[in-house]
Amino acid sequence: MPELKNPQRLAAAGLLLWIVFPLIVMPLNASGTDVHITYNIWATILYLDGGLGLVLGADYIRRKRPKAMDLLPIWAILAFGLWAVISALASSHPYAAFFGFTTMKDCVTSYVAYAGFLMLGLILAEDRKTTINLVRVFLAVSAVMALIAVIDNGFSAAVSINEYTNTPHYQSVFYNTNHYSYYLLINILLSGFMFLRMENKAERAAYAVAFILFTVAITFNDTLGSILGVFLTLVFAVIWSFINKEPKRDKITLAILLAVFIITSILTDTGKELGGSVKLMFSDAGTMFTTSSDTNEFARIGSGRGALWRFHWQVMKTFPILGVGPQNVGYSAHNIFLQLGAYTGFTGLALYLSVFVIGAERLIRRRKEITDLQKAAAFIVVSYFICAFFGVSMFYTQPYFYTVLGACLSGALAAPKKGETK
Repeated sequence: MPELKNPQRLAAAGLLLWIVFPLIVMPLNASGTDVHITYNIWATILYLDGGLGLVLGADYIRRKRPKAMDLLPIWAILAFGLWAVISALASSHPYAAFFGFTTMKDCVTSYVAYAGFLMLGLILAEDRKTTINLVRVFLAVSAVMALIAVIDNGFSAAVSINEYTNTPHYQSVFYNTNHYSYYLLINILLSGFMFLRMENKAERAAYAVAFILFTVAITFNDTLGSILGVFLTLVFAVIWSFINKEPKRDKITLAILLAVFIITSILTDTGKELGGSVKLMFSDAGTMFTTSSDTNEFARIGSGRGALWRFHWQVMKTFPILGVGPQNVGYSAHNIFLQLGAYTGFTGLALYLSVFVIGAERLIRRRKEITDLQKAAAFIVVSYFICAFFGVSMFYTQPYFYTVLGACLSGALAAPKKGETK
């Protein structure tokens, strides 16, 4: 295989197309373009970028020549992918399991593409300068959409569904407010990281404003799972900074970011929707632990998620080995773990979770060696992991997470080179 020159630049070029595409989708959907055209273009980019990532990933392994055990997280991903293929072949509707539908591609081909995005993130993490520049572009694009989303003290249908109008959600960039919240979660934590790490005062001020803007947007969004994910992750980051004896400046900055997030959320929540959601969450938690899962009270928890969780759990118990195959359940579980368990059985779910367990163990062991980018990526993965208990994202938002996961796993595969920022 010929040597690829500047693989980090190639990875950045592929991700750049993915990052800016929402700004193209917005006017297309808002103007009434057939949504199937938009989604098909988006899916095409998904597979092209995913394919690029797999090629660059193979080149990465050839260049690095790591020991087999060093690649254990990658082997776990490969094992999950193979198990998903077996589940798809054994399913009642193999075509749907492999290719999904136009607006719903929670299927094998998407899983393969996500693995490609993971490799793009892993490779990009080798080049700090290119990564930082790409983050700048991503946050700039995100800020434009967030600004549109909060115009008129409400939600713009151009970005996500507007629950206060009859605007069809197909005319939005994000099919559902839940999906947009995953995107905003990454925006908030990345803007916080840039505020923490950038030295230029004007740039730090810009990221402080962006952090507040994204917090306002996610509060208007009122998707509690993502808000909870950001809050708990910031709390964990503050605690971790003390445990790991981070510099005093980092401790103070993280504490400020947590305080700003809390205060901005409270001030933005003028209609008390967030406060009501938090109260309901505690009430639902009590119901979950005190009520049998076969009752109507349990079914109503989490805005009806209880019934979906119960259904997918029953599917897992009925098909514990192979599951029923991707895209073969008919309903979203609103919980990524129950959904993957229903799709691929307990075996597939265990393989998927092993990626995170192995990665977490290695990152903790190498916490003194990993770079600041890898730490930031790890915190984003933690936040995404938390909100994944309450929802399932779509093929147009999942790649952002897997790119970040790849950057995170780069710290689990090898220690930073001499001279890299820690």
